[in-house]
Amino acid sequence: MNVTTSTTIDTVSETVVASPLYLAYDTDADFRLSISLTACVYALLATFGIIFNTCVCITTVKYRKYYTTLRSNTSILLAVESLLEIMHQSGHIIFFVKFLIFGTKFITAKITSFMMFIPTFGVGGAVCTLFSLSADRLLAIAIPIKYTHFHQSKYIMKHLIFILIYIVHYTFEMVYSAISQPNLMVSGGLSDLRSAPPGAKELNQYLNLAVALGSVFNYLIVGILIKLRTDTSDDRIKKLYRSLSLIVLINIGGYLIFYTFIAFTHLPFIQLTPVQYWYCTLVYGLFLNTAAASVGPILYLNSDEYREAFKRAARDLLKFIFCKTANNSTKVIPMTAQR
Repeated sequence: MNVTTSTTIDTVSETVVASPLYLAYDTDADFRLSISLTACVYALLATFGIIFNTCVCITTVKYRKYYTTLRSNTSILLAVESLLEIMHQSGHIIFFVKFLIFGTKFITAKITSFMMFIPTFGVGGAVCTLFSLSADRLLAIAIPIKYTHFHQSKYIMKHLIFILIYIVHYTFEMVYSAISQPNLMVSGGLSDLRSAPPGAKELNQYLNLAVALGSVFNYLIVGILIKLRTDTSDDRIKKLYRSLSLIVLINIGGYLIFYTFIAFTHLPFIQLTPVQYWYCTLVYGLFLNTAAASVGPILYLNSDEYREAFKRAARDLLKFIFCKTANNSTKVIPMTAQR
């Protein structure tokens, strides 16, 4: 790895190992300000992402019996993707809460690995689920008759097992790479799990890039097959595929941009200081986290049934809120009898 994040460290005490970022934090006021801005900007993106992805999950579970699209294999996998993105982006909320309580104070990598365990779980799962979605669409187009006869529970279970295996590997390697230097001082964010000793964690970054590229490749084949087939002319199917195409462009695209940058930094002629690398991951991470929030809006804009389901969920929520408010405001207060 050509970013000297972990090759230049100082032992400040028996319980603290200072990374170059920690030393920069002590001496550079602009760097401390950047950490503060990072906490705020990423928390804002995460808030929108969690709201949108929660809408996808709730709508799919509660209203799937009313809409054909929401009962499909693809919709179930989209809900899984949204759930994992919620877990992923919760890491930025955790970091923001840590910032509100402790400011920009650094903490150990060991503590960070525990704080970011669930978000790391979500990142690995989200990347893998994007590949599962692309494989699902490829199967639906390549073998449409056989695909419609798949036993849904067994089919989805196979996807979930594949995703879970990937998650376990990804999470173990990322967390292990952090706790291998438990006293290394880091800012406490999700990206700090990439600042521990190089090795297996680099394999994870390359693996994520390969998975993202595989997803794009699958969708390219899907696009070619759609052009060649005439049995996908239904407007509802077209809109769903348009939604999926935008998900590829924006959602997978965000991950692809980020992990391409990570892979690029490992090229032998690229030399970045740890602080420069941190700033770059901050910028490219914006693409990834914007992508993580994109599934809900894309489905709303491009799928009639998803849009109607979202509106129905909003109406039901407002009805529940106003009915509860009305009931509370019209409670009968018994009057005492006059003597």
